[in-house]
Amino acid sequence: MSKVFKLVNLNLTKQLFDGQNANRYAFEPFTIKEGINFRIQSNKINEQLFEVSFGLMVDGLKEEDNSGVYKSEVEYTGVFHIEGFTVEEFDKIIKTNCASVLYPYTRERTTNVLAMTNFPSNIPPAIDFFSMYETELKNAPQTMEEEQQNDEE
Repeated sequence: MSKVFKLVNLNLTKQLFDGQNANRYAFEPFTIKEGINFRIQSNKINEQLFEVSFGLMVDGLKEEDNSGVYKSEVEYTGVFHIEGFTVEEFDKIIKTNCASVLYPYTRERTTNVLAMTNFPSNIPPAIDFFSMYETELKNAPQTMEEEQQNDEE
């Protein structure tokens, strides 16, 4: 069986901006430091189609005292045709390939939302999802079988 990986649909599923503390900081100079986090979720639609959501959250904090200035969250959801991969390959595809396809959309939308505010902001950085996945595998706890093999050696 041949392997298939293809994006078949893409939607913006969430765009939030909370700048409730904006007026408090409107007339004083300050430096923003941004905390950036993301999440990846997947749901099986049928044997070949998978819905994958990628959310990017940015917290703008006042560097001087870590008080919250704004929060932004953008999420894109893609439907992917994924076929012919093993279970082990599937996990990697979701966390690397799907994330790499969806991240540029969330990154661009986040950048545009923040540019419309009066707050200084940075473009979210490029992310190497493949290196992150390899690091995650290296740092994952060993399975019971691997521990027994190490004990026997």
